[in-house]
Amino acid sequence: MAKTPATVQTIRAEEIKTIEAVLRGYLWDKGSANGSVVYYIFEWGKTTSYGTWGDYVQVTDYNAPGYVLYKATSLDPDSDYHFRIDSVIDGDWNYGEDRAFHTRATSPGGAAGYLWVEGGNLCYMDENGHKKVLEGEG
Repeated sequence: MAKTPATVQTIRAEEIKTIEAVLRGYLWDKGSANGSVVYYIFEWGKTTSYGTWGDYVQVTDYNAPGYVLYKATSLDPDSDYHFRIDSVIDGDWNYGEDRAFHTRATSPGGAAGYLWVEGGNLCYMDENGHKKVLEGEG
C-alpha cells in the first residue's frame, strides 16, 4: 500500500487581531501512513512564499476528518498575510490552497485596539474585545 499525505483544505482565518490570527483548515482524511506518521502543518507569510511555519501535528483518528486550528502570533499590524495548511508523510507533501487575511491596524496612539466616544465618555476596546471607559467629558 502506498503512503499518501492527508487530504487538506484551507479555510478562512478567524479572530484576526493586530498581531495574531487563528488559521483554520480541514482534514478530509488521515492519508495512508502504512507504518509511517502523517502530519499537518500551517504556513503563513506576507507573500505566497510564506516563510513561517507552525508546529507539525500528527494526523490521527482524533482530528481527521475534522477542522483544525493554529494561532499565528507576532504578526505585523495593518498587514496582508497569506496562509495554507499542508500535510506531509516521508517527504511527500499535499498543499492546501492559498488564503489571505489582513491584520487590524493599531489605534492612532499606537495601542493595539481602538478609541471612540460614546455618550460623552471616551472608550477603549483592546484587541481582545474588552471595553473600558477611560474618561467622561466635563
